[in-house]
Amino acid sequence: MNRELAQGVARLSFVAAGLLLSAQACGSSKKAVSTQDAGNTDTNEASGGSSSNSADIGGSLVSNVPCSQDGECASLNMVCDTFINYCVKCTGSSCNATSPLDSGSCATSGGNPCATIAHFTGTQTLDAKGDEFCSIPPFQLDSSNAAKVVTLNAAPQEVLTARIGWSTAGLHAYIEVQDSSVQVVDTVDTTQSIDHAYQGDSIEVMLASSNDVTGLTGSDTNSLHVIVPASGPAISSTASNDNGSSQGTAKELPTSQYVQTNTNAGYAVELQLPWPGGAAPAPGSNIRFDLALNSADSTFGDVADMRDGQLIYHLETVTDTTCQGTADGAEPYCDNRTWCTTTAEP
Repeated sequence: MNRELAQGVARLSFVAAGLLLSAQACGSSKKAVSTQDAGNTDTNEASGGSSSNSADIGGSLVSNVPCSQDGECASLNMVCDTFINYCVKCTGSSCNATSPLDSGSCATSGGNPCATIAHFTGTQTLDAKGDEFCSIPPFQLDSSNAAKVVTLNAAPQEVLTARIGWSTAGLHAYIEVQDSSVQVVDTVDTTQSIDHAYQGDSIEVMLASSNDVTGLTGSDTNSLHVIVPASGPAISSTASNDNGSSQGTAKELPTSQYVQTNTNAGYAVELQLPWPGGAAPAPGSNIRFDLALNSADSTFGDVADMRDGQLIYHLETVTDTTCQGTADGAEPYCDNRTWCTTTAEP
């Protein structure tokens, strides 16, 4: 009997034997929910949830809650295993449950946020599942297609897959990272998790609500630079120059704007970032965008030594850069003119 069949028989036997225990009611939990371009309001919705007793079978923590498709298990923070039709939480690589984005009906390629950014419609729930992004084409970032690969201790081996959309409410993003060794600053030294979030495994998203930028995010109120680690607090970083050196001032990002989760392959983050400066772009207008991935592994001495390298998605040529004291001239964190000019799709 092959491995997959054996796991399936074990799961079905588990269910048929009636060993799944009854669900126990638990308190409600908070989910950040926003509606885009259907009223354009952001709300925090208290959703009632229930938890269930479960057992670890064949790579899945199996509950007693039946299901037929993903979405029906969201209140349990689980997904639907369509082999046995029960809600499960994956605990190993043999788990049969799949992401809603793995459905054959979802867009599988074709995204290019430096050409256009898709119009996001509907309701976004910040739960790090990404099912609302099914129609938005994804794109990848790795060392083979990065505009710049920064190697400090080692070249990044991660593969990032992102789906990016816009609405009048802000920028919407769902990002998955394949990473065999996830390391974050918050687990090493919590006192440095704000000022040095970029030293661990993390994503940097850069955004301007128009094409009118001059270089420093500290001067351009229509631009935003955020750093979201695989876990721990996310930050916004404002760049300025002082004594011949470009510096980033970190500020903790509201938790209503992001969520992170560990996955079997690495980690995932989901974002809804309000437009910087408060003014949303018009459909068809030009905005600025960029993305970077910071890579860390388990071999380091301290926080300052954690980051092994970085992948930068786009790096526009700038001759009169606002960056000061940088080894390679213009960098995205200190010159927003290096971010690509793109179009907000109607």
